[in-house]
Amino acid sequence: MKGKKNKSGQQKVQAQVFCGVIAVRAEYAGMGYWPGGMYSKEKSRPQSIPGNDFAMMKPIKTEADYQRALARLEEIFDAKPGSAEGDELEVLGILVEHYENQHFPIDMPDPVEAIQFRMEQLGLKQNDLAKLVGSKSHLSEVLNRKRKLTLEMIRRLSKALAIPAEVLIKAY
Repeated sequence: MKGKKNKSGQQKVQAQVFCGVIAVRAEYAGMGYWPGGMYSKEKSRPQSIPGNDFAMMKPIKTEADYQRALARLEEIFDAKPGSAEGDELEVLGILVEHYENQHFPIDMPDPVEAIQFRMEQLGLKQNDLAKLVGSKSHLSEVLNRKRKLTLEMIRRLSKALAIPAEVLIKAY
């Protein structure tokens, strides 16, 4: 979101993550926002800008905050890029993504399950992958968790099935 400007070149919105909190700064013809309110570069007293309510956004800390943010995202989902609502949508999306990453982490899948899933997706059978791991019996042992994947197997399977090596390296 850094460096976005509207058509007149007056609005500039930036978002940065500081210790897990998104700080939003909007500049309008010499005015800016950092958490705490609007300020004028010439004057130290707070200023306000009509239609710029999103600049007062706060971090999503609770489930209630999260639900309100999701409801607002739904309201402004079709906002035009570059508009005030479009900028709000982008910043709110960053906040929601950060909250979800912190509260609903997604673990990497099990290597054997990842192989089986990709085989199913691609319509492959054990015979199709046997050459990648050495033999049909080796593949069967891997899929039944009786044999660990070797580094060479991981390289071949990662390339052939487009599974990240990080997933295949995971212990099972």
